[in-house]
Amino acid sequence: MLHNVLCAVMIRSRKRLLVTADDFGYDCDRNRGILECFRKRAITRASVLVNGFACNEAFALAILHNIPLGEH
Repeated sequence: MLHNVLCAVMIRSRKRLLVTADDFGYDCDRNRGILECFRKRAITRASVLVNGFACNEAFALAILHNIPLGEH
């Protein structure tokens, strides 16, 4: 019983590293790179450059692939 309690406490206390890719929307090449990193779980979210050349594409990719976003 004590072992189960200790395991439950250890699981709840795990920390999670969040890695944000910057400048999503800067251009199409950067968007593809960020998408590839997200698919490979190298990043956990992206920051959108809202005045970037490929901003609309970045939003479309984020919706399509469920990429969590922040603003830049």
